[in-house]
Amino acid sequence: MMPELSVVLPCYNEAGNIRDILERFRPLARQADLELILVDNGSTDGSAEVFTAELARPDNAFARCVKIERNIGYGHGVQTGLEQARAPVVCFSHADLQCPPEDVLEAYALYRKKDQAASERSQSPADFCRGLLVKGRRSGRPLADSLVTWSYNHLAKLVLGLQVVPITLDGQEHPPRAADINAMPKLFARELIPASCGESADFTYDLYLLELCRRKGVKILEFDVRYESRKWGKSKLAANPWVRLKTSLNALRRILLLRLVIPTKAKPHPGESRDPGVAGPRLPPGRRRNGHRLPPE
Repeated sequence: MMPELSVVLPCYNEAGNIRDILERFRPLARQADLELILVDNGSTDGSAEVFTAELARPDNAFARCVKIERNIGYGHGVQTGLEQARAPVVCFSHADLQCPPEDVLEAYALYRKKDQAASERSQSPADFCRGLLVKGRRSGRPLADSLVTWSYNHLAKLVLGLQVVPITLDGQEHPPRAADINAMPKLFARELIPASCGESADFTYDLYLLELCRRKGVKILEFDVRYESRKWGKSKLAANPWVRLKTSLNALRRILLLRLVIPTKAKPHPGESRDPGVAGPRLPPGRRRNGHRLPPE
């Protein structure tokens, strides 16, 4: 039987968190018809053995593991998990439990609230929700991290025009603002899954997805979430200053590249034709956009 919601968590060397992840999601699976897809993203810390032992338990039947032999990047892990999703609504988040799993159901409740509102306005809920993405906005983070995030988010707003509509849990919307690009969770219709992660197989996947949605006219709603402290392991991004600098420079590069050109195909639901999407006028080879020469299509 097809679940209503598929939740994807890319796991890279998160062996110490796997049991806690399942324990936190277990009551959620009793509240909603969801499947949990845990992506073993090329882990080398014995995660495979933990997955085998934990997923053999009957009370974890709601979860399954997708194995990637070699780690290519965070974005590749997310994309692989999303492609394995069976539900019409999909969501992804982080496996470090800094994003509370309970926020997934908060996002789903907001998504369904908008679905119901569309029905009451005699607008097709299916068509409406294909043009909707619900995501979190972080609070309670260290000042240094918040400053770096603020710069990244506002640069994306300035260069790409990427912004979101803040929303409260009771469904009240507020004026647009810059997106908290890397905040979790992110929940949307399966039809919005990109055809591939392209050049964003790394930590710029979130930027790529949001910009793809913006160009397709998708409404992005953002609600407040509070990040928790990591209980096990270390951040893959903040491992050392060099990694953080390299990641920041790569994010800047991706913003500039997305300003020039972006693939626009989306992943179709099984049995449906592929919709190439709309991303503004596509110019012939050799034409220029914003003063820059575009590659042949």
